[in-house]
Amino acid sequence: MIYGESPLILYFDMEKASPRIAVDDATTACSGNARQMRLIAAAAAFLTLAGRAWCADCPRGSTRMVTDDPLEPFRCVPDEELPDAGKPYFPKMGSFKSLPVAPKLRPSLEPSVAAPLPARTKRAGAHAAQALKYERYQISELSFDYPRGWSMTDGWDDELPTLYIQHDTGAQGRQVVLTISRAQIGQYGYLDLDTAVAKERRWQKAREGQRGRAAGLPARFTMVSGQSRSAYLDAGEGRYYILSYSAPEALFETFEPAFDRMLSSLRLARP
Repeated sequence: MIYGESPLILYFDMEKASPRIAVDDATTACSGNARQMRLIAAAAAFLTLAGRAWCADCPRGSTRMVTDDPLEPFRCVPDEELPDAGKPYFPKMGSFKSLPVAPKLRPSLEPSVAAPLPARTKRAGAHAAQALKYERYQISELSFDYPRGWSMTDGWDDELPTLYIQHDTGAQGRQVVLTISRAQIGQYGYLDLDTAVAKERRWQKAREGQRGRAAGLPARFTMVSGQSRSAYLDAGEGRYYILSYSAPEALFETFEPAFDRMLSSLRLARP
């Protein structure tokens, strides 16, 4: 911007969400020019408001998506329109609503690479796994064993019934997590079992193992090496259960027996 003979440079610091102003004093001094100082103050106020608009959160039920349009740097997109909005929700791998996002649109949401766990944490994890004690958890529909002392969140009465079990390792980043959920026709975003497994293979790059049985039901098993395991139990008529396990790579094998115990001890009530 040019005011009189003085180049006035206004720009916005996107990282600090605050305006910055530069005046070229080589041609003129603005300290004694009240009109120019008012102009600077007005421009700073405008940029502050613009920064607040940029940093504003989207309404609940929508997600901010980066665009290539400089006049509209982002837009609020309803969650149901996101690329993987139809995937059944069952917590895993930390966040747990695993929504693959096109990297060109939203690179900030790409999974971050966690720092390696210190040797002290690895030793503590191995010791904890050797000392695992189990207790029985039971609701009207099912029962199973899980490690004593792990945090249990019971959301079985939610629209998508889910039990979320976490072991806090004390380290930052991804924690050790076990989940059980149930999918059935009529739920929002429901996918049949074949489609759900196919989407996990495509989005998570999971490998499917040999089919078998668990809790008396036909079962399909998937795995992302060193990251997660899942079991899909077909209860018939479009209804199925999903058991999953995720952990930091350094602790994945250490606590994997907890998932095996949960799966082998699972008992379902007859409908």
